[in-house]
Amino acid sequence: MHILHGMHTNLMSLQFSMQNRPSRALNQEQQRHLIMNNRIIILLFLLATLAGAGCTTVQTVPIAGRPGDTILMSVGSPEGMDASNTSLVFNPGNVPLTIRSIFNIYPSKESTAWINSDALSIEEIAGHGPWTTVIAVDLPTSGLTVGIGSISITTTAIPGYISPLPDINNSSIALEILPPDSGIDPTGSPNPFNYEGFGGFELTGDLSFLEPMPRVTFKPTWNGAGSTTYGAAEVALNIPNIGGLDENNINIIVDEKMNYANNHRAHHTWSINGDILTVYFISPIGALQYNDIHFSIISSDLMTLFDAGASSVAAITVTSTWYDIEGNVDLGGPAINKIDETGI
Repeated sequence: MHILHGMHTNLMSLQFSMQNRPSRALNQEQQRHLIMNNRIIILLFLLATLAGAGCTTVQTVPIAGRPGDTILMSVGSPEGMDASNTSLVFNPGNVPLTIRSIFNIYPSKESTAWINSDALSIEEIAGHGPWTTVIAVDLPTSGLTVGIGSISITTTAIPGYISPLPDINNSSIALEILPPDSGIDPTGSPNPFNYEGFGGFELTGDLSFLEPMPRVTFKPTWNGAGSTTYGAAEVALNIPNIGGLDENNINIIVDEKMNYANNHRAHHTWSINGDILTVYFISPIGALQYNDIHFSIISSDLMTLFDAGASSVAAITVTSTWYDIEGNVDLGGPAINKIDETGI
């Protein structure tokens, strides 16, 4: 909670980064930059709105920065995007940018964005929950051309879109590079996202806490919205040596979608018997969709097994069983894929 609070506070502080410098007369160019920074509060609102739409932003937050400053950009909702499969370049100059963090943001479940907005189109188009991915970048202190430029993104992450929505690999995000200030503060510096912790101590925010942890994900191949619905499904995972782990240190994280709990009345639970971990999904009204079966296992103990060679993602076998509303086995249900996102 504190890191999120710190992010919120310090995103706002970006707006005032220029105003908070020692007072001195401002020329016309500096006044224009101050006005631009004052628009950041509006852009942050738009960024939050993008969490409901899953779109790619057309400009960074803030829309202008000095070499060395921290910027944020929303890049749609690709699956599995991280720093290992994504690169950024600023033009003019074809300057490579270093990614500080990549994380996902979601609308509150009590919000209009979750309940009755276009966020529903994300799961209908991309097949996953209504998140928007945000990239944080600390700009290099040299090599950036002053003036209007753009950032191009290259990623092998699953796009999470369907035409006519743009592929992030074919999009560019606008960013203006401000000229260095004379005297006191010639270049920018990375935002530490400081926040006040318990006891009034100032702490530095760690954006990596917002990133997905190493995991193994299980889901069917997305082939668009299906017409067949199910009463229940169970996914049995044979994971060597998982039976010896503390179940309290195993987390099953379902990619919950807007329709999952409401329109589909779906819920889930799980159990371990020996080395078989089984995840159960049920919809009492028979409205379970095939893409509702989408979950990840996150466990530091399991990662320790992988590191020690006592188990592996490759050794996990997956068996899925689908049921109709009457409880009969439906042999037409799709297979469940295993996706290694452990980073090992």
